[in-house]
Amino acid sequence: MRLLLLALPVLAFLPQVIPAYRGEKKCWNKSGHCRRNCEAEEVTQETCKNHRVCCIPHLNNHDKNSR
Repeated sequence: MRLLLLALPVLAFLPQVIPAYRGEKKCWNKSGHCRRNCEAEEVTQETCKNHRVCCIPHLNNHDKNSR
C-alpha cells in the first residue's frame, strides 16, 4: 500500500518533468508547435505557456516542397 501511495504522485508528476512525454502542444490554428527554440526553417508566431514559443513552418518552404 505504501508503494502505491508513493508511485501515484511520481506518475502524476512525470508528464510535467518530461515534455516529450505528452508530445508537443499545437498552436496557431494547429499549424505550429510550442517549442523552446524554433528550427532554422521555422518562424516564431506567438508565445505558448512555460516560456515556449509557437513555431510555424516558413511559407517559402511550402512553395519549394509543392513543386
